[in-house]
Order: sequence, then C-alpha cells, then structure tokens
Amino acid sequence: MSFYENTPARLLAVKAPSTTPPKERPLEAPPLPIDDSDGGCDTGNKTYQAWKRETPLLPIEAGDVVSDRGTEIYNLIAARHIDTVLIMGVHANMCILNRSFGIKQMARWGVPCILVRDLTDAMYNPKSWPYVSHAAGTDLVVQYIEKYWAPTTTSDELMAVLRK
Repeated sequence: MSFYENTPARLLAVKAPSTTPPKERPLEAPPLPIDDSDGGCDTGNKTYQAWKRETPLLPIEAGDVVSDRGTEIYNLIAARHIDTVLIMGVHANMCILNRSFGIKQMARWGVPCILVRDLTDAMYNPKSWPYVSHAAGTDLVVQYIEKYWAPTTTSDELMAVLRK
C-alpha cells in the first residue's frame, strides 16, 4: 500500500464517508477441498516480497480506489450504492476468501459477491492433498466458493452482458 499512499485512488478510499457496517452475520466456513497449510507454494519454502504495486498494465483511472481494508471498501460500497461486488484476482483460497475485503467478510456484511472465476488462481501445491494438478486445485477452490459463498461467472459471460 505504501506505493499508493498519496495517490488520488488511495485518498478516495481513505476519505470516503465513514459508514458502520451492519452487524456481522454468523456464517460457517466449511473446510477447503485442498490442503494449503504449507501456504500453497509449489516452488519451495523461499518466502519473499514479490511485488510492491499492481501491474502497470492495469491503469488506475480517475474515480478508481485503492485499499486493502475491508471497512474502507464497505464505506465505498455504501457511498456509491453498489449492490453487488465482482471479485477477481489472486489467490482464491486465501485473499479472495479471507481478506478483510474478501468474499467471506462481504457475506458476513450481507454484500452479494460474484467471483469472476477465470480471472483468479489458487495457492495450491500439487504435492499436498488431494494431490491434483495446480489447475485442478484451483477448480476445486472455485467449486467450493460456488457451493458455499458466492456464484461465479467468467469474463466472457460478463463482457457479453455488459455489451448489451
């Protein structure tokens, strides 16, 4: 976040009108269909800071926001009267589900989410249970999200609807 500290997109998130999220709904979190207890890394145990910013191939436009805080995201959802959040990115079994702005937290606040499943990945090591390929592990996580947390779509389906 430090890369974005004083950018217009970050300041929009920080300065959004404060809204108290609704009382959290208690929701069960069934176990994942994969073992990611090793962090899901299939390249060894080396841990490092991989990047400090988003890819410059995705421009941040006027009106866009940058935040890694669930309450800031909720403030923006309320201020902009957003009724459904499209979620994509990495990693479905970790950040997409578990961050303070992820699907589980949004579900607890009653914010409907849709996962764009072809624009995500999972942190999964095929040397761990259920011993399937990385792609199959990602598919299992997507199916888990569909079953317990949120419907999904693809970028093609989304673009087709947006073109209408």
